Amino acid sequence: MFGQTQRKNLHCLSQQKTKINSKCLCSFFYSILIFLGIVYTILFAIPNSIQATSFEIKDLHANRIGDYQESYALLIGVQDYTGYWSDLNNVPDDIDRIEKTLMQEHFQLSKLINPSGEVLKKSIQDFFQKKGQNTKDRVFLFFSGHGYTNKKNKKAYLIPTDAPNPISKTSQLLKTALCVSDIIRWAEKIPARHVLLMFDSCFSNSVFNRRAKTTLPNDISSVTLMPVKQFIVAGIDGNKLPQKSILVDAFVKAIAGQADLNDDQYVTATEFSIFANELIINSGYDQTPRYGRLNGMGDFVFQVSSTGQMEKEKIGDKFEAYLSVSANHPAEVYLNGWKIGKTPLEKFPVTPETYRLWVKQKEYLSYSIWLDVNYHQHYNLDVIMNRVKIPKSMIFIHTQPDDASVEVKNYPKNFYQGIPLETGSYEIEVKSRGYEPHYQRVDVNGNEDVYLDIRLDKMPEIAQEIENSIGMKFVLIYPDNYNMGSPDTEKERDNDEQLHRVTITRPFYLGQTEVTQSQWKKVMEDNPSFFWNCGSDCPVENVAYETCLLFIDKLNKLEETDTYRLPTEAEWEFSCRSGTQTSLSSGIMSVNAKGNSPELDEVAWYVNNNCIEYATRWPSSDYECISRGTHPVALKKANAWNLYDMHGNVYEWCMDIYHKDAYSKHAEKDPIYMDEGPGYVVRGGSWTHYPRLARSANRDYFLENKAANYIGLRLVKEP
Repeated sequence: MFGQTQRKNLHCLSQQKTKINSKCLCSFFYSILIFLGIVYTILFAIPNSIQATSFEIKDLHANRIGDYQESYALLIGVQDYTGYWSDLNNVPDDIDRIEKTLMQEHFQLSKLINPSGEVLKKSIQDFFQKKGQNTKDRVFLFFSGHGYTNKKNKKAYLIPTDAPNPISKTSQLLKTALCVSDIIRWAEKIPARHVLLMFDSCFSNSVFNRRAKTTLPNDISSVTLMPVKQFIVAGIDGNKLPQKSILVDAFVKAIAGQADLNDDQYVTATEFSIFANELIINSGYDQTPRYGRLNGMGDFVFQVSSTGQMEKEKIGDKFEAYLSVSANHPAEVYLNGWKIGKTPLEKFPVTPETYRLWVKQKEYLSYSIWLDVNYHQHYNLDVIMNRVKIPKSMIFIHTQPDDASVEVKNYPKNFYQGIPLETGSYEIEVKSRGYEPHYQRVDVNGNEDVYLDIRLDKMPEIAQEIENSIGMKFVLIYPDNYNMGSPDTEKERDNDEQLHRVTITRPFYLGQTEVTQSQWKKVMEDNPSFFWNCGSDCPVENVAYETCLLFIDKLNKLEETDTYRLPTEAEWEFSCRSGTQTSLSSGIMSVNAKGNSPELDEVAWYVNNNCIEYATRWPSSDYECISRGTHPVALKKANAWNLYDMHGNVYEWCMDIYHKDAYSKHAEKDPIYMDEGPGYVVRGGSWTHYPRLARSANRDYFLENKAANYIGLRLVKEP
């Protein structure tokens, strides 16, 4: 491009021997400016490295709880834009202020000013590929510039200096700009303990719309140093940011100590988000900041410098008033709609202003009061909670068989004989394995007790397990209903997992394991697996959705049937859960400081336990992982329904098309979503992914004509 422009200018000048054409002169100088801009970008893209030093992190009692080994930061600013996008003249100053702050934090710094789209993408990708490769590192990415949200694909983009008009040249813009989803994907792959993405831009993204709760964080502890990937975004799509960045101003003040809400000489990303949110809201600008976790349970930590501590002492205590609430019964306390704790609540810090305080507890009358909080005051409230008297009836249910389970669908407590129910209408469910479930609606009037006699019909006798001609074993899955998705309280959940009730009405057989390489080869006469040398009992992978349908078609012909298919997404999760409602079929998932999950380790091969070197050393010590990959099926513990590897090893294709809102369109019975979407559903996580992706409720997708060495399949056979 530059060479062509030069030749055009020289040709123009040669024709004007005596008088220089003004248009050509302008074009010539414009080319020179482009050239200088490229040089400027390249020069500033060279890292300004500062020798990093690790520092210890201690709790309030000065006990060492861990440390950071290395700290890396990439600061990107786009000031000069061509064409449609307005220049952001304050960006260089914002970058300098962030740089000076991080220098005191011993970060190894790299700066990138006015990058083109190509340079922007390469620089960030290289940064995440080369930095933060130690599990004790922390990594910080900052971008200051325009953001953009595409209305059609709902994706967010960072705008480089050469981005075209988004209205007239949308397709070209999407190629030039950098998709934020790519940055998230790169960031999630690195081993670094803590990663913080900070965008001084406005855009909307489904991930970043998951706004985290900004209640006062706990003190620094071992939980703080657990792995985490976090984000902070200045505003959503449609917001207009001021020339002088409020987010940068908040960051500088926060790390200087003003956001040290716990007075422990550290500022966490959570503390910064609370501080920044308050500063932005009070600024009067139309900004809606977003903060949250992409994954993990820890918290990015900054160390307050001695200068910052002294400055904080000059400023005074950020919270200059305190609130204590007690009650005659345990209750939840809300301040302006935010839950701040439970009674007894001791010395909760508040800033001087007017608040609406609520004290609530089910079956008790709520207590509410307006509080005008002034400086240097300690407010003590002693609340008397009065129980609400509601008429109730007891319900008794005799079942056949005697051990059948009884559930009152719209009542939170487990059923027992004589359970008292308030006046209303209830759905009763009675079920037992091997019997047809029974559903009945019961009206309770609060005056008379209810007695029911329910006898279940036995299902036709079907073999519990079967094996086909090529050695595939199948387990019978009985129909039932369950809660599909995840509750809001489940850690690491995504916003496409809306909890809803689903009923599986027909029994079906599900493969006891994933389809193996030997089974695939018997049908297709080839082995597409990347890990072909893993062995014949390893799951087949590297198979696209379309190829799996060909495999199923051939298997049906081989066995002279039409009963083999992929499971629906609802059938898959139902089978994976095997009667549980926890994040894993083996229990509630916890993740320790090394990124390992003891509960997942029982049942799955995932990124942190699938090394060849894996043995008895985990999780007590670190070790080098030379080789990762798939493992033979059925080596881990089966779930309650005798199914192996439902978590980990390889993702498994499902029949459904993926859509983030598919659950809102689900039928209650045997749901399947086959409308529009970006790809087909894959479930279960894999050998190369983190624990959160192996949760029973986690949903992902892949293009139907694409294959990967971490995606395989498991089959359904209809009776």
